[in-house]
Amino acid sequence: MRDTVARDLVRDVLGYGLPLDTAASARRVEALTTLVLDLLVEVEALRQAQAAQTAYRDAYRAAALLTHNSAGPSSGWQKLLERYYPLEASSDGRTWREVLMMRRLGFTPAELEAYREEAAQVETDT
Repeated sequence: MRDTVARDLVRDVLGYGLPLDTAASARRVEALTTLVLDLLVEVEALRQAQAAQTAYRDAYRAAALLTHNSAGPSSGWQKLLERYYPLEASSDGRTWREVLMMRRLGFTPAELEAYREEAAQVETDT
C-alpha cells in the first residue's frame, strides 16, 4: 500500500479528477481498503472503552459535524481525514498513520519511537 496525503486519499476515495479506467479503480479500492482497516482498529479500541460512552457521544457529534465544514481551501471530509493521515512522510518514506492517533492519545515521543521500532520488528516476523 502506498502512503498518501489526505488530499490524495480524498481524491482516490471520491474519484475526484480520476479517469474511469482500471488503474483509477484500483487506486480507489486500495484507498478504501486502507480506510476500512484503519477504522476497524479505531472501532475495536472504542468498543473496549465502554466507560467513555458519554465523551465518545459528544466527540462523535463533533466529528460528524466537521464533515459538513467546507470553509477554507478544503472540504469537511478532507479536514476529517487530515486528522488521521499525515501530510508528509517521515525520513524513512512512511507516514505511520497510526502514530498521529497515538500522539493525540498522549503517547510521548519516546513511546512513539519505541512503537515504530516494535512495529518494524513485527513486520519482519511475519
